Amino acid sequence: MKSLQALFVALTSLLWACSVSSVQPANDLTTLGQGNVEVIVPSTLRVLAINGQNVDSPSLYTGQYRLLLTEGSQRIVVQYEENWNTPDESGYLIRWQPVAIDNDFRAGQRYVLTHAPVRDRDQAEELQTKSPIWLIGGSHKITGQPVVEKEQKVAYVAVKDKTGTVTRLEQLQDIWNASSDSDKAAFHQWLQEQH
Repeated sequence: MKSLQALFVALTSLLWACSVSSVQPANDLTTLGQGNVEVIVPSTLRVLAINGQNVDSPSLYTGQYRLLLTEGSQRIVVQYEENWNTPDESGYLIRWQPVAIDNDFRAGQRYVLTHAPVRDRDQAEELQTKSPIWLIGGSHKITGQPVVEKEQKVAYVAVKDKTGTVTRLEQLQDIWNASSDSDKAAFHQWLQEQH
């Protein structure tokens, strides 16, 4: 039964991701960033950072947008944000916990950031801590991993416990895990030169 549910969620999110690209013509999209890799982002997702650098995403009222990245290993930090107004109130924003998605991006492939379908305000609130956000590209789907903000300059780091505190060692481990093989080899070389 669980595998049927997982299959249903996967198919639903793929159908939703495909429908995202048909909502707005590609030439009408606001473009964020530079590079030869294109990622389509729905208006309900805000890209907060790329490789630790803060990003000024378009507002949710802009509609879906295009994120351009350079080819190679990249970490995207993204957050769900939607205005769930009622007739009695306005500006009721629901934000999910940010997630990080690490991927080795390739030019010529189509990538889409997406999230679990949200049918109403109650469901949006229920999903705040789960943050079911994915990157779909090529033949794979990558699930975002929860992160927390650390220090004045935002450095998004994987959450290890429920307190949301992150040690310096955990920050370094997180950077290591998000690094490409060539970055790891270059670091090993630098480390050997320090002796």
